[in-house]
Amino acid sequence: MVGRRSLNDNTDVAGIDYTRTSTGSGLAEQRQWKYVFDTKWKGTTYAYKGSITINYVPKTKPGFDGDFDILPDSTLTYGDTFKLGPKDIETTGSCTFQSIKFRIERNGQVYTGNAITSKTTDDTYTLAKYPYVMLAGASHDVYMQINTSCGSDWIGPKELYLMDPNLGGGGPTPTPTSTPPPGENRPPTAKIAWVKAGTTTPTGIIPVGTKVDLIITDFNDPDYPDDWVDVDYWDFASSTDWLKSVPDEFGDNLKLNSYTNITASGIGSHKVALTVKDLKGATYTAYATLNVVDSKPVAVIRGPSSVKAGRPLPSEFDGLMSYSPIGLKIVNYVWTNVQTKYMTPGTETITLKVKDEENRWSDVTSHLLNVIPDDPPIDTLTVPEQSTRLGTATIQSQAYSPDYDNLASRKIEMKYDANNDGFSNDAWQTVVNGNGDADSFTFTPSRIGKYVFQETVCEDYGLCGNTNGQPESERTLNVVNIAPIADVKTESDVSDPPESSAMLMTELYNNGRFYNINRGAIGDKSNWKIDTGGILTSKSRTPLTNNTRPYYGTYNSTILSTSFGIDGVPRMSAFTGIQSSPTLTRIYFPDNPIIVPLDDDKYTYIGAMGSISAYTKSMQLVWKRDIFNGYPFQLLSYGSTVVAVGESGIGRSMVIGFNRDTGQELFRNDTLAAYVGGYTNLLQIPNGFIYGSFKFNASGGGRRAAAISLC
Repeated sequence: MVGRRSLNDNTDVAGIDYTRTSTGSGLAEQRQWKYVFDTKWKGTTYAYKGSITINYVPKTKPGFDGDFDILPDSTLTYGDTFKLGPKDIETTGSCTFQSIKFRIERNGQVYTGNAITSKTTDDTYTLAKYPYVMLAGASHDVYMQINTSCGSDWIGPKELYLMDPNLGGGGPTPTPTSTPPPGENRPPTAKIAWVKAGTTTPTGIIPVGTKVDLIITDFNDPDYPDDWVDVDYWDFASSTDWLKSVPDEFGDNLKLNSYTNITASGIGSHKVALTVKDLKGATYTAYATLNVVDSKPVAVIRGPSSVKAGRPLPSEFDGLMSYSPIGLKIVNYVWTNVQTKYMTPGTETITLKVKDEENRWSDVTSHLLNVIPDDPPIDTLTVPEQSTRLGTATIQSQAYSPDYDNLASRKIEMKYDANNDGFSNDAWQTVVNGNGDADSFTFTPSRIGKYVFQETVCEDYGLCGNTNGQPESERTLNVVNIAPIADVKTESDVSDPPESSAMLMTELYNNGRFYNINRGAIGDKSNWKIDTGGILTSKSRTPLTNNTRPYYGTYNSTILSTSFGIDGVPRMSAFTGIQSSPTLTRIYFPDNPIIVPLDDDKYTYIGAMGSISAYTKSMQLVWKRDIFNGYPFQLLSYGSTVVAVGESGIGRSMVIGFNRDTGQELFRNDTLAAYVGGYTNLLQIPNGFIYGSFKFNASGGGRRAAAISLC
């Protein structure tokens, strides 16, 4: 009972607290009476001077902070669904948010969840998702980790308490009124519980087959000793079939104070009720639930449901949500068909079984993975139909991935129809070989004719596509010349041209001298003749050559015929100039003796031991290059390029090209064997030149032979 009275001012609070044990029907009762006294008091308030210092950290400083809630409450009944909800996660300065994860601990056992990349996504736990560390009737520490570009940190712990669903029942004891009306009967109270056989500790979850007792843990009547309480009846029939059968073992007696040594053989949730009644007819009903579970652990697979063929899984398979219904630790996981990549489209089945710390194995559970086909990229090229020599042409790729994969690499290749006979006998030349962003090729063709292009693109995981399915005509560029334009204007102050005398060719032939610049001496007329009409011609049936020394000839004597003149006798090429009184000037060359000279329409070139030099027609040095490791063999001039062949080492030859105006090196090959194919000359051809059995592709204008000139 509770009573109140007022004391005088300034008195201390007085209280009486004692326990009385009384006997009556049912179990022993423990009752407690409290007297609460009201009092009035006076106090003195003191004020103190002081200051408060606040250290404010600007938001521009790199850092992060945050918090989380346990929802709907931090005290729940085991089996309830709850959420771990992040909140107030902020970063400052240059820090950027990356992810969060939660950790649950109990008695040294630790469960860590997967990373969550959202600041606001809750981590939800249903009974099926409870980690193995969670236990009914126990307290758990919960943490949240925040991961940022500036580092990571754990927040917590916060307590999560999971009540045993079967500890007690019937609800709280009603709060008595302070002064019951005279003659009003207050109802009794009671509590019941399932316990393991022979114990008094309530339990809510047990393995099937366990022996249990059903007992009354407390009942009393607030009006005792004026009123008594007793068992009215037990209700086993309103629940499960197994629970309905329990009274059979006790002679169908529904008024016992306890039922002991019951074998819990029915899997499921079983709720029993006890109704008690006092002497005045007031009743109260208490409840208790027993969850009988299969003691085997339960395997749970967590992982992706789909993946592209040949690609890594978006997340790994794990069995961390596997659990023991009786709270034991999972100690072993046995998987089948877990791979890092699945190559064949279709449905894959992944299985898992687990074992608890008491060596119980779970049933095998399975997970279906849909392997989606990975489509290769589709590729076409946009190629202009026509362009002009020295004009600009752009080849544009139209490649794309139909399933939106990343294009990681591209290669564009080109063929030139060198002989105007189709592309089958021409080689591909790579013009673009880069990443997926290099989607075009712009070039300036230097030769007229046809060019064909092809492209290959590859995704970041290896599937490739190409333009082989696109018609060749759509990938072909035709390069043509631009018609020349001439605009000539001449003028002169001379009204009448000066007098001139024509000289007949017969007169030049009979009276002039033939000068052989190869030998530096006067030549003979044996390779020349005057035809009818005064026309001067060569008697040679083949292009002139030198069969004895490879340094001076125009063509390779091992390739072409060596038959010259009417008589077919090989002799020095008499490519000469007719002049009246030639003047010879000795050139002083300070470094090394002259080995090979060459004269074209603009410069005179001199090849010496280890070098090549270019002079103007007045013999002023234009440039000089030290190139050979030995003697030069031959020189060749075409267009704006001069080519030199010489020794690059013991047993090796070098072919090197220069810009004839600047001496800039344009190309070189220093790996050829010396005197390839025997005594070998440089041979000018339309698309470059031939040296021995090697063909060198090049671009440029007119054809000139080595070491000979018409003066």
